Amino acid sequence: MIFKSVSLNYENKNEMNTVVHIGNRPVVLISEDSEDEIDIDTLCRIDHGNLYGEIVTVSALLNKVGIWKAEAEALYNRSKLKCDIYEANFRKDIRIEANKNQGKFKFGDDYIKLTEKSVDEAIYTDTEFQTLKDDMIENQRMLNILDSWFWAINDKSKKLSSIVRPVSPEEFLSELVESKVNTFLIKKGL
Repeated sequence: MIFKSVSLNYENKNEMNTVVHIGNRPVVLISEDSEDEIDIDTLCRIDHGNLYGEIVTVSALLNKVGIWKAEAEALYNRSKLKCDIYEANFRKDIRIEANKNQGKFKFGDDYIKLTEKSVDEAIYTDTEFQTLKDDMIENQRMLNILDSWFWAINDKSKKLSSIVRPVSPEEFLSELVESKVNTFLIKKGL
């Protein structure tokens, strides 16, 4: 492997700089995470005009998408926990009310008998529960999308490894094109 070391700089939260040393020469990858739109089709496609740019950035891209995926997973888990807690408290409140009212709880304008089915119906028709559940479903959707991107970029990385022949650091640098690849701006040297 021609990469000697990789260091990350997160001083500016909207910009990620990665320095990759090829031989004894640094290559700086600059990524601004403040982009409003990212074309995922472009990220998942291999730019044959700059294969070495693809190689030098694909690991950083995989890391970036992995971080986004982790954030989406945390958001989903928090929304699921919030929904579960709301549901548990709702069920508990219904049971407490039913214990005070001869096994019945107020549902709409009527008192109905406490059964598993009646409690489920009360929960699923509760507008706050529906909102929490919708948020959870949306967070899960975003997690699934990011998971798909993660595996697509992982596949891209494997394909790049198989189509590019090993070269010396000097050849690598001469073939590397300074441009924007995989959301990273490539600059030779510091």
